[in-house]
Amino acid sequence: MFRSGEGRGIHIIRLNTGNPAAFGIGAPPSVLDSLVEFSSSSAPYSMSKGLPKAREAIARYCVSRGIAGVETDDVYTGNGVSELIQVSLQAFLNSGGYRAGWMVLCGDKSGAGGYIEGINTLVSLRLCSNVTGQSVICAALADNASTQANLMPGGRLYDQREYAYTALCAIPGISAVKPRAALYIFPKIDTSMYKITNDEKFVLDFLREKYVLLTHGGSYNWKQPDHFRLTYLPPMDVLIEVINRLREFLENYRQ
Repeated sequence: MFRSGEGRGIHIIRLNTGNPAAFGIGAPPSVLDSLVEFSSSSAPYSMSKGLPKAREAIARYCVSRGIAGVETDDVYTGNGVSELIQVSLQAFLNSGGYRAGWMVLCGDKSGAGGYIEGINTLVSLRLCSNVTGQSVICAALADNASTQANLMPGGRLYDQREYAYTALCAIPGISAVKPRAALYIFPKIDTSMYKITNDEKFVLDFLREKYVLLTHGGSYNWKQPDHFRLTYLPPMDVLIEVINRLREFLENYRQ
């Protein structure tokens, strides 16, 4: 449906993924300069856990944020958060561009030997995460000013998050928890008010009528048909338009 609509020249607003670059939010100059500086040396594989300097910078960052018990050896880099979530869960189950993320093991690890061994095995099997992405971690963590400018009142991410949260909660039957770090918001919809029994149908009906692509909660294994997800990364005028379309759609929508 999505591709057929765009193939017919219909402009669809895609809020199902939070890709900053797609919405005009690029990396700061310090990160781009670091990318250029290390591009020639980032072709080989790194250690499976990641580049030592990147992991040291992450450990220092964790300490600065008050996260106890984090040392360099507790840090694992990955190709974004999704991969690292999978690694951490697989270790529990004993299953044997320049995008980067990390996870850290913190606190008392004295009883977690088997779990840590499982994580080490899993990250070794995938060789290493994207070395180019790892190479800019130090610069990204050092450039606190650029990050804070976006996150304070008057900054783009702060203002868009505040608007999305407030405007969504103003729609009858919609509630949400304000995100503290995520680039998404995961509203809850009153299914008794709108007679919703299928959240995927709700998202598809909204796409058909208002040309906005959201993600239904069921795609994250949420069992009840009462949640959907959208990113608040688009410019403010797009967010305003999207939430207005959602308000209009729900005025007469019933399953």
